[in-house]
Amino acid sequence: MKAATEADLAAAAAIIARGAEPSAQGVFLGDKSLLFNAERNAFVMYGRSRCSWISAGDPVGPAAELASMVRLFADAATAASAWPAFYKVAPDNIGMYLEENFLVGKVGEMARVPAVDFTLDGPGRRRLRRSRKQARESGVTVEVIPAGGSEPVMRDLESVSDDWLRQQRGREKGFSLGAFRPDYVNRFPVAVARVSGAVVAFATVWSSGSRRQLEVDLMRSGAGAPPGTMHALLVDLIEWAGEQGYDSVSLGMSPLAGVSPLGEGGRIRWLRYALTSLSGRFYNFEGLREFKQSFDPEWEPRYLASSPGIARSLVLAHLAALTSGGITGMFRK
Repeated sequence: MKAATEADLAAAAAIIARGAEPSAQGVFLGDKSLLFNAERNAFVMYGRSRCSWISAGDPVGPAAELASMVRLFADAATAASAWPAFYKVAPDNIGMYLEENFLVGKVGEMARVPAVDFTLDGPGRRRLRRSRKQARESGVTVEVIPAGGSEPVMRDLESVSDDWLRQQRGREKGFSLGAFRPDYVNRFPVAVARVSGAVVAFATVWSSGSRRQLEVDLMRSGAGAPPGTMHALLVDLIEWAGEQGYDSVSLGMSPLAGVSPLGEGGRIRWLRYALTSLSGRFYNFEGLREFKQSFDPEWEPRYLASSPGIARSLVLAHLAALTSGGITGMFRK
């Protein structure tokens, strides 16, 4: 499987700049292969694990090109003796996968918070009000650094990231999740929380090319971050997004707490390992959803579209291996 070249990434950047999907920015991790159509105005970013070719999201490009990209990717995978699959499929695109005889099953939900006229008022955001007040009283301040401007604080960000990984006894992920790499982090806006000038937490965000949506990528806090810091950071980020003209901020996907629709018996334990790895946040399913629910978001389902020739549980295991850097990485966080 060929790695993306600099020319490929430049072509992808031009396509992303005209699009509306923030998560397409994950292509700049550089850990995925790219399949373009003949016109090079649409692409699929994917990885191979064992017998699966897995796309990290829907095809990227003009709406009129997406269905043909699904067919192109399926044909290329078949020619390479692999099973094609698409992860984190949006509900509006399900039809084109069904037309190509893919099986479609729900694997999680995206938490999206409207940024226009965002407010902390109302019972649904009571916890946010309390957490932000607590963080402010502890001296937490938040700044959103524009894309390309985080180099002066990069060592501080890396120190927080390393501390966070040590706390979680984990290691960097990849593929469908962001990873801390200075050149990658510097591409995007970064919300930074400080106490007495010291960086204690940060979050990076992907922006859609149309500048309508933001999606939180990395969220990391150091051991010295006061209680409520991450809630306060994200609240300020959402308010900043509204001021910048963005419609919404996505807090990312929460894997399903109940995995029984995808498997039975011994497969459930395997699926829990896979979905935990894919969450990338080292929380249990319920805890991750509870954190996001405190923002009173709009929940939007996401799906796995896979070939009927391979069990979905196996595709998820292959996907988790891509995200974790191999099968053994799934069991080492």
